[in-house]
Amino acid sequence: MGSKKIEKDELIEIAGRLFRINGYSNTSMQDIAEAAGLFKGSLYHYFANKDLLLIAAIMKIHRHFDEHIFCLAYDDTKNQSARMKAFVMAIFEFFERRECGCLMGNVLLELPQAGGEIAAVIKSYFDDWAKAFAAMLGGGKGDEALAKEWVGNIQGALLIEKIYPADKILKKTLDKIMAEAEQRIKK
Repeated sequence: MGSKKIEKDELIEIAGRLFRINGYSNTSMQDIAEAAGLFKGSLYHYFANKDLLLIAAIMKIHRHFDEHIFCLAYDDTKNQSARMKAFVMAIFEFFERRECGCLMGNVLLELPQAGGEIAAVIKSYFDDWAKAFAAMLGGGKGDEALAKEWVGNIQGALLIEKIYPADKILKKTLDKIMAEAEQRIKK
């Protein structure tokens, strides 16, 4: 371990991966420092505490979804069905490349019911995800409730796939969502 220089974004990526794989509680600042090749004290030049580093990791993923996935729901050059297909495929491709599911879903399992600032940042991410689904369905009141259900179904699939990876539960869940969306779009 040394006192090398590291970009803040790279540090956030390393910490996010460790939080996703090991859990928030089971990842120490020392673990992050070692993975980044830094002394533990050097981390505090970037982030005052572990909560802020977690929030930065969540926000980095949220930005990625905004720029590469959620935006697909609002692409006016495509019809509803084409937008939904692109959106669902982008979700699948994002999570298929990541071991241990979703950082936000995993962290939520560790939070107390009240949650605080971390839960609020996660909620914002899930809200944007549901809004994107609802927008593709037309944005009605029932669409929003269904969209939240779909986000929950995807998170459940990501969680259960950790113990049944060969069953491809995420793919099956996304296929069911796509089929249900196609039925609703046709109405």
